[in-house]
Amino acid sequence: PAAAAQDSAPVAMTYSDATPAYRFYPGDEIEISVFSAPELSRNVTIGPDGRVALPLIGAVRAADLTADELHDALVSAYATQLRAPELSVTPRTYASRQVFVGGEVARPGIYDMPANMDAFQAVAFAGGFLPSARRGDVLVLSRASGQSNVTEIDLSPRAMRRGFP
Repeated sequence: PAAAAQDSAPVAMTYSDATPAYRFYPGDEIEISVFSAPELSRNVTIGPDGRVALPLIGAVRAADLTADELHDALVSAYATQLRAPELSVTPRTYASRQVFVGGEVARPGIYDMPANMDAFQAVAFAGGFLPSARRGDVLVLSRASGQSNVTEIDLSPRAMRRGFP
């Protein structure tokens, strides 16, 4: 029983050339250097709406894009204002992702989310379940690519003995 739960423990991330490129997230800081118009160069922070505000072209979605994808989007946007825009997109700082843990836990709240955190670990960060918690009916809400998803998972001791869902 203990081995089954241990098999599903988070595994350290391994990196290779096949590892997917990082996708920007709100709060990340990016340096945009416009070589063909240096006065447009600046460091910007991705807003909570996933966009960056830039001169001449306004708000551009950056969240959930790779540096290459954002580069291409900016070149297209600036092409309407500049002749042959040349620019680079360089990540500067990465925002910590956060998780909100609510409901029947000891300390509901917002917590910084380390890489590879799972739902059980998030509950542990929040001080664990209260005795009144229905551990078999845990809802996980997530957002990716602008869409919200809700998944129901079972964190009851019975399910944990079978292996983490």
